[in-house]
Amino acid sequence: MAGEYHFDMSWRFDVPIADAWRMLNSATEWPKWWRNCQKVEQLQGADASGVGGVQRFSMQTQLPYQLQFDIRGTRSEPPRLLEGSVEGNLKGTVRWQLTEVGDGTSVHYNWDVAPTKPWMAALSPLLRPVFVWNHRAMMRNGGQGLARMMGARLLAAVYR
Repeated sequence: MAGEYHFDMSWRFDVPIADAWRMLNSATEWPKWWRNCQKVEQLQGADASGVGGVQRFSMQTQLPYQLQFDIRGTRSEPPRLLEGSVEGNLKGTVRWQLTEVGDGTSVHYNWDVAPTKPWMAALSPLLRPVFVWNHRAMMRNGGQGLARMMGARLLAAVYR
């Protein structure tokens, strides 16, 4: 798909994996700690395995535009893996993978999406560096906010 973006990000916190899992798996609570996340609506509940749920995310970017997209859970392996398909202003896939590291937790995030908003898709070749900067800034806010909400330290953050 034209204008595809692949983001690969890692955070490391000094909290047990169960704490990080609980926060990441409770997306409707994200607006409490992630300032870019304006609203998360539960559109459909997940099945007993944690798959099939649909949530609508309304995100205020660092730039003067908003994004709205739905994520349908496609795979859940508590407390280590969440995957989903993305539809809306962005189309693609998302994956959160958690790993115990000593007494803490490493969170690895993959976001493979393409914009579907016509203006974003058309300007993507020209504005790619700006869109990449925007995403990384939003993820920095997310990592810092999540650490605060868990009462943890963000020990490391890598944004690629």
